Amino acid sequence: MRPSTDEGTQLNAEFTTKPDRDTISLFLESAGGSKEPARNHEYPHAIRLLARRLGALSAVVVSAVVESKDLADLPEEQRTIIATPWRCTPMSTCKTSTAG
Repeated sequence: MRPSTDEGTQLNAEFTTKPDRDTISLFLESAGGSKEPARNHEYPHAIRLLARRLGALSAVVVSAVVESKDLADLPEEQRTIIATPWRCTPMSTCKTSTAG
């Protein structure tokens, strides 16, 4: 899937979702490549857009892990960028949460 802005413009930033027990996993593909336009070149905009929309839902981000070929040999704990639950707020920021 590709997210669309509030104005309906589809961003060049692929993501997928998958049910995972009582949560939903969201996978945002990284940017890269030398072809024009570069693969997922609107990745930074997509992160902000998805964070704002998750904030509007008061969603809780349970974890965030970097998955890439360059880091594939590292254990997951070294690729983890969010290890404790964070509650997204309507201000499109996230803060540490005790949600369980």
